[in-house]
Amino acid sequence: MTHRENSRYKDLTKSILNKMPNIGKRHNNFILEVFGLLLSIKGRVNFLSLARYGNREEQDYRSRFDKDFDYLSFNTQLA
Repeated sequence: MTHRENSRYKDLTKSILNKMPNIGKRHNNFILEVFGLLLSIKGRVNFLSLARYGNREEQDYRSRFDKDFDYLSFNTQLA
C-alpha cells in the first residue's frame, strides 16, 4: 500500500469515526491501527499476527476486541 492510499483510507476512516457517537480517542486510534493492519497483513490475521506487526501486545488486542463497536453504523456511513 502506498503512502497516498494509506492517507486516503485513514482520512476516510477518521471522518466516519468522528460522526459516530460514543467513540473515544483511544478507541478511535485503536480502530485506525487495526484497519491499517488488516489491509497490510498478508495471509491469516489473528491476535498473534496483529501483535507481531502492530504496536501492541496480543493480550491488548484480545481485550480491545471484547469491547463493543457498532460495525453496522460504521459500514452504513462507509456506504
